[in-house]
Amino acid sequence: MGISLIRNAPVMNHLLFVDDCFICMKFGMEEEWILKWFLEAFCHHSGIIINFKKLDLFVSLNMSASCKEFLSNCLGVKLVAKPGIYLGAHLDLR
Repeated sequence: MGISLIRNAPVMNHLLFVDDCFICMKFGMEEEWILKWFLEAFCHHSGIIINFKKLDLFVSLNMSASCKEFLSNCLGVKLVAKPGIYLGAHLDLR
């Protein structure tokens, strides 16, 4: 699972750059613990502290509003309507 920047391009499931990370994954109400566990394990093993106040959660337009709110609350992050800008590039997913 992931995204392609252009048609027929390789699929990416994450982008990393210095202190930024963009993660693409498929999950729902049953799998919310996977991302939470991953982030906690990353912090534990790297010694890096994640500022959850700066995290954005962008989810598929096909996901129900209740599921979006559930994930946002469980992860303690802000739900956004658009992915925004990453490393200077506008991420407009269609």
